[in-house]
Amino acid sequence: MIKNDIDMYMNCPRCLDERPHDVTPAAWARLNVGVTKEGMQIWCVRHDINVMALDFLGQKIRANFDQETQKRKSDSTSARAPRPRKPGSRRSKRA
Repeated sequence: MIKNDIDMYMNCPRCLDERPHDVTPAAWARLNVGVTKEGMQIWCVRHDINVMALDFLGQKIRANFDQETQKRKSDSTSARAPRPRKPGSRRSKRA
């Protein structure tokens, strides 16, 4: 399993200003993190603003997933419904 190697956490500056003193920044955070065409983006759900956008400048990157993440990913892929056929696509004829 991959361990948490994060050195510095990202937070929405507005969330930090509004955070109750008895709540940690991690517990108060409402962030979405996802892949974009250029790289990755961190988005504050609470304030609907960009926290950070990373541009990978077209570089290839390697992603490491732990075994549990890989298992869930392969399970969801195998459980997908078949794609609908495009109109006019050929089907094999059965005798």
